[in-house]
Amino acid sequence: IQPPSSNFIFCKLEDTKIKSVKKLNKTLIKRGIIIRNCDNFRGLSDRFFRIAVKKREENIRLISALRAVLE
Repeated sequence: IQPPSSNFIFCKLEDTKIKSVKKLNKTLIKRGIIIRNCDNFRGLSDRFFRIAVKKREENIRLISALRAVLE
């Protein structure tokens, strides 16, 4: 049996012009990026989301898109 591992980063929207993950996801989808809304996780609001860690090029693309959308 392999020990468990995760390739996800758990995030929370704070101090941004976008106030909900649903709106963030809609904006990122237009850029070809999908994030996991965590508002149905017990105790979490619509400001929490999860992203997958992937290949370097994909991660750079994700970071660039998040910067463009959230700044």
